Amino acid sequence: MVDAAQQEFARKLALFSLNLYEKLSAQKPGENIVFSPFSIQTCAAMARIGADGETATQLDHGLGLASSDAGQIAHSFNQVLAAYQNSQVLRIANKIFVMEGHPLRQEFDQLLTKEFLSAAQSVNFAQSAQAAATINAWVEQRTNHLIKDLVPASALDANSRLVLVNAIHFKGTWRTRFSKNATRLDIFYLDVARCVQVPMMALKERFRFANLPELDASALELPYKDSDHSMLIVLPNNRTGLSALEEKLRVTPLSLITQALQKTEVLVKLPKFKAEFQVELTDVFQQLGMSKMFTDQAEFGKILESPEPLKVSAIIHKAFIDVNEEGTEAAAATAMATYFSSKPMPEPDPKRFYVDHPFNFYILNKDSTVLFAGSIQKHQASRQRTLQTQSLPSNKKHICDNLGLFVFAQKPRHISRGRYPFSLSSCSLVRSSDVTMTDNANMEFSRRLALFSNNVYEKLSAQKPGQNIVFSPFSIQTCAAMVRMGAEGETATQLDQGLGLASSDEEKIGDSFRKVLAAYKDSKVLRIANKIFVMKGYPLRRQFVQLQTKQFLSTAKSVNFAKSDKAAATINKWVEKRTKHLIKDLVPATALNANSRLVLVSAIHFKGTWQHQFSIYKTRPATFHLDKDHSVCVSMMALNEWFRYADLPALDASALELPYKDSDHSMLIVLPNSRTGLSALEEKLRVTPLSLITRALQKTEVRVKLPKFKAEFQVELTDVFQQLGMSKMFTDQAEFGKILKKDEPLKVSAIIHKAFIEVNEKGTKAAAVTGVIMFPLSLTIYPPELKRFTVDHPFKFYILNKDSTVLFAGSIQKI
Repeated sequence: MVDAAQQEFARKLALFSLNLYEKLSAQKPGENIVFSPFSIQTCAAMARIGADGETATQLDHGLGLASSDAGQIAHSFNQVLAAYQNSQVLRIANKIFVMEGHPLRQEFDQLLTKEFLSAAQSVNFAQSAQAAATINAWVEQRTNHLIKDLVPASALDANSRLVLVNAIHFKGTWRTRFSKNATRLDIFYLDVARCVQVPMMALKERFRFANLPELDASALELPYKDSDHSMLIVLPNNRTGLSALEEKLRVTPLSLITQALQKTEVLVKLPKFKAEFQVELTDVFQQLGMSKMFTDQAEFGKILESPEPLKVSAIIHKAFIDVNEEGTEAAAATAMATYFSSKPMPEPDPKRFYVDHPFNFYILNKDSTVLFAGSIQKHQASRQRTLQTQSLPSNKKHICDNLGLFVFAQKPRHISRGRYPFSLSSCSLVRSSDVTMTDNANMEFSRRLALFSNNVYEKLSAQKPGQNIVFSPFSIQTCAAMVRMGAEGETATQLDQGLGLASSDEEKIGDSFRKVLAAYKDSKVLRIANKIFVMKGYPLRRQFVQLQTKQFLSTAKSVNFAKSDKAAATINKWVEKRTKHLIKDLVPATALNANSRLVLVSAIHFKGTWQHQFSIYKTRPATFHLDKDHSVCVSMMALNEWFRYADLPALDASALELPYKDSDHSMLIVLPNSRTGLSALEEKLRVTPLSLITRALQKTEVRVKLPKFKAEFQVELTDVFQQLGMSKMFTDQAEFGKILKKDEPLKVSAIIHKAFIEVNEKGTKAAAVTGVIMFPLSLTIYPPELKRFTVDHPFKFYILNKDSTVLFAGSIQKI
């Protein structure tokens, strides 16, 4: 993924991720948030392929798509999906479940099949329990059983027509593993006065790290073994600084952060954590400007052969991440930096990177594609002063699952016809092989993904203030891009702009995603899966199916949404399978009915082992500062190692990169310098490209303290999408005429994203940034003292690949 198109794709996905996060964090303040922007965007893009008119335009804008052409949109996603088609680390799968007797339009079917690599499966949504079981079985399988019960039977009924599913699964092993012997109970600070005890992994290693004074934070990249993915942790310097950090991140491109990273010896302390997150994304999508897709005026005439109006009734996203000493597994990387070898004598003291207060994190690939993102603000046991070690076993892997869900419903011919289900994007991550994604197009893809990630995060954090946020920008964007393949008119334009897509041409859009997806097709660390669930009797258009299949590696499956329980079970089963059972019950049966037409799902699963593992024997109880006056006791991991690290004075933060073993993935932590600095940091990050941070990272010896943590996050993204300008897709004027063979208008009724992450001594398990801030590079080859990176307060994180494609993102505010 190295061409300009992929760079633009990643950039727009990062923007979409940021917008999503902003809405999700506003919805769930103080909660851990884990989501897959790529999964959500992929699922939405699948819906976009069947949209036209204002609905398509809103999706183009809201998803931040680079093109308003369904073919180019689908092609951009195909570039990502195809890139990971054989990946052993990252697996992405798309699926369309369609109501029996509602055949998809040939063009729509072809686009989804060709570009989103999605196959359609007919189900009877009227048998809701059976349909839900079918969908959920597919999801569970594609996410390595991490995502389960994605679609509730109550979300399906006889009016359901389609369920579009994207599953992404990532399983990465840290390139430098944390030693279980170094993991100790330590303190994780929820705020200034409250803390919890958590299993804290520790490692001393050379990582890509950056101090980010403009963000009042620091960032750390943890690469994964045998892949181009990494976890990027953005840690506010202040234990209560996550909110401020997130505000800065809204205007700070993720690329600025990744570009600031430099190889540095870092003492890393990172908590083992798990996080699960589920969210219905309708409000988020509406807030991002994608509202028409949820209304009776939604324009999804390109999906079904029958002239039946469709709308999206719900978008469900479910994500799970598990981070431990070995690495990361998620079912919802950064730019290269100069490596300086140390002098024989005298040996410098390592930098300190103590993650003992709320922070942001990202899981990236080498292109800085944001796979997962989020923030950790609180611990699961934050109400207790002490935490039993058995509640967070140190031998568990990091888990993070992200699922985004789009459900298309038939638009009512009469107002009194009631509810209309949603479409789904699920993401899960599994271990990925070394995949090269370094061309200009992929760098642009990652840049755009980082911007999208930033935009999504901004909206999510506004929705859920004070909550941990974990999501996968890549999952969300992928799912949305799959929708975009069926959109046209204003709906397509809105999706192009909202998703930050680099093109308005479906083929080009799909191709950009295909490069990412194909790169991880055989990955063992990161697994991405897309799926379209379409109402039986509503065949997809050939072009739509071809785009989904070729570009998004997605297959369509017919289901009977009228049998909502069964349809939801079907979707949720698929999600759970693709996320290694980390994401369950993504789609409620109540979100599906006889009017549902499609559910597009993107599942991403990531399981990474730290390249430098934290020793479980060094994990100690410590304080994590929630804010100025509150703290909790956590298990704090500790490690002295050379990491890529950067002081970021412009952000008033530091950054640390924790690489995963045998992959190109890493976790980047941006830590505000102040315990209360996360909000200020996030505000600065809004105008600070993530690449600026990653470029500032230098190999430095760092003394890292990072709490073990888990976070689960679920959000309905309609409001987020609408706030990002993708509103028409939710209305009765939505233009999704390219999806179904039948001349039936469609709209998006919901976008659901669910994510889970767990970080411990071994690594990360996950199933499921934006203006410019200049970061001065250090002129000193050898730092005067060991860098310290103690993650003992709320922080942001990202899981990226080498192109800085944001696979997962989020913030951890409580542990």
